[in-house]
Amino acid sequence: MNWGWYEEGYNDGTADTGGVGAYITHHNAPQYFGYIAANTQINTHLHTYNQFFTDIAAKHLGSGGVFYIKGGFQNQYKMTPLNAANNANVLKDFVGDDDHEGYSDSQISEALVAKVINAIANSEYWDQCAIIVSWDDSEGTYDHVPPAILAYDPNNTQLTRGARVPLLMISPYAKTHVVSHEVGDTNSIIKFINLVFNLPALENLPDEQDAQQAGKQVYNQDNLGPMDDPNNPLSGDLTSAFSISRLRGQDILPPSYVTILDSDITKLPQWGTNPLKTHLHITPTDSRRTNNIPKDFNPRPSSQPNYPH
Repeated sequence: MNWGWYEEGYNDGTADTGGVGAYITHHNAPQYFGYIAANTQINTHLHTYNQFFTDIAAKHLGSGGVFYIKGGFQNQYKMTPLNAANNANVLKDFVGDDDHEGYSDSQISEALVAKVINAIANSEYWDQCAIIVSWDDSEGTYDHVPPAILAYDPNNTQLTRGARVPLLMISPYAKTHVVSHEVGDTNSIIKFINLVFNLPALENLPDEQDAQQAGKQVYNQDNLGPMDDPNNPLSGDLTSAFSISRLRGQDILPPSYVTILDSDITKLPQWGTNPLKTHLHITPTDSRRTNNIPKDFNPRPSSQPNYPH
């Protein structure tokens, strides 16, 4: 199947605004698969971040596929963090745009995502797309719901699941004003891809089944491998995010539903100090709940040099 990986700073960053120093080596997932890393032909699917905009404008994404977009250490659009004016460490240390704790700024990261969404919405691919925005780690964040641990590694360290991370589904066929309560994890994204492209589940491949069996024998544990079988109840497949009527061709969402003016994307704050209420007219459901945040919680640990983290 067709696929592409677009990461900020790839190829030494020569084609990215961020320049040399933007690339995060260990975020390049395809390199961990030997049949990709050792194959120069397959390696042609790896691109620098800005190549995505070139390819989508030139209609080079083909008739379908899966495409990954990754930020990095640098600030592609040269935005200034909101609180940089009164915090020199933030201005210096938080310029990344991949939304990773410790070096990136959330609004700078959101601007990168908005640029990508705008490009897709304004292209011929809008009426055939599902944009999944998610996160791969949760360190530095705080969650008031205890994690549901499914497995541990040999050192008794938690493997799955940990603290919750967000996931957004953006599509002309998505439900609107809805929060899905379907239980899911990273396997859900793979389940969704399997469903759309009629692919076999990784969980059911012979080598994975052998590994699962070894996990039971050696570690006396289940769930030590992929959980993407369509009948596996431990994780959903993201279909709860979609509207049946829209999938049948009714009231399909127009691109204007998701686009944001470029002038708003790179201006901070975009819509005043409280955009949820003043612009989006949203009142968070947790806003009235008591949330006892630990006294030692610091969302920007690296901004305090002597803070243990």
